[in-house]
Amino acid sequence: MKLARIMATGVVAAAALAVAALVGGAPAGAATAAAVAHSPAALRVISLRARANGRFVTAEHAGALPLIANRRAVGVWEEFDEIVLGGGNIALRAHADSRYVCAADAGRLPLIANRTAIGRWETFRLITNGDGSVSLKAAANGRYVSAADAGRLPLIANRTAIGTWEKFTLVAP
Repeated sequence: MKLARIMATGVVAAAALAVAALVGGAPAGAATAAAVAHSPAALRVISLRARANGRFVTAEHAGALPLIANRRAVGVWEEFDEIVLGGGNIALRAHADSRYVCAADAGRLPLIANRTAIGRWETFRLITNGDGSVSLKAAANGRYVSAADAGRLPLIANRTAIGTWEKFTLVAP
């Protein structure tokens, strides 16, 4: 148990250094995204239920298509590893394809689980809202992830404020 705690602490510290290096907060070479990609720092398996429509977020078509909130139940495509990066930041690794969720093209394109390493586009700040819901703020562009059009459109990080479409319930399957 003690060894596991020490290992987890070291992995989280390495992940935090890697993210800081990617966003300009640590000296170059302090850590690499590749080191984070291979770290076992997943603290829990989660699913996200969109407050916009009450449906679960899925890595559609085994991760080949953008994330969308259109599932009534949780299966493998609706499960994600929450990777704690430190400083309130996380990454999400889809169980559908074991790839990281990305706010592609600096957040201009919908979220998709197609990355093999964690960088700035794969980093999100997890915000706990006053009503118990959570929101995700993309490090790629500083905007909130939205289940736009009441969840009928793919998730995208393009909102400047948190409303119903930007709120999710964390569910531990």
